[in-house]
Amino acid sequence: MPTSRNSTQSLPQAAAAAIPPPTSRNFMQQEQQLQQQLQQQKQQKQQQHQLQQQQLRIQRRQQQSLPQAAAAAIPPTHTLHTRGGGEWDISDADIEKFYAELTTGGKGGDPPKESVVGGLIVKFFHGEFTPQGFKRYAGHWKGPPPGNIGKKDIAVGMDGLKVQMKNPMFVTAV
Repeated sequence: MPTSRNSTQSLPQAAAAAIPPPTSRNFMQQEQQLQQQLQQQKQQKQQQHQLQQQQLRIQRRQQQSLPQAAAAAIPPTHTLHTRGGGEWDISDADIEKFYAELTTGGKGGDPPKESVVGGLIVKFFHGEFTPQGFKRYAGHWKGPPPGNIGKKDIAVGMDGLKVQMKNPMFVTAV
């Protein structure tokens, strides 16, 4: 059966008539929907990233903490909680190590180098006490190794501490 030219043109026209013409309202609605979908995807990615960061922090804390047996062997002297905000966390083990470094000893003599007490003694007693105030030593630390606080510097600081304990220069009687 021969087809006329008009009948073949009417099929595409009928299909085109079924599709609504793009209007500015339809286009704006579609654009808003796409923006909402993108916003939701962005929020989901942020939430996933935050969860991953929290899990990594928990894993780091668990790896840094003492083993269960060692923690049970240490008598609890006070209640401690983990402090910090992520990058610079301080665990209970770090605090216990600090207290142990401060309180152990009793051997007599000068404190060991690289200890908290030794550093404080050098900082506050290695220098000159003048009527205007304390002038800290500004030279090169003797070490060993040279440039770092060592036994020689701690000995000078201990001498300054002993002098101030015998005759304090800046203490007033109340």
